Amino acid sequence: MLGGLELRGLIERRPNPSDRRTHRIHVTEAGRARLAEARIAVDRREAELEAGFTPEQRGAIRDWLEGISEARR
Repeated sequence: MLGGLELRGLIERRPNPSDRRTHRIHVTEAGRARLAEARIAVDRREAELEAGFTPEQRGAIRDWLEGISEARR
């Protein structure tokens, strides 16, 4: 996956100064721009999905998802 992102110029690998065997991954300006575009698209889609739920239902769904996330840690 990283290779594909790197080929598209969205990330770059740089040597890790504290460990010669590894690299650090840095998001490029193009990568930050793509991420901003993706966030807009995700926010739009989430709004579409949430439109059919009441505020109480949306709160319950968020609580459930947060519970799952916490349980995975």
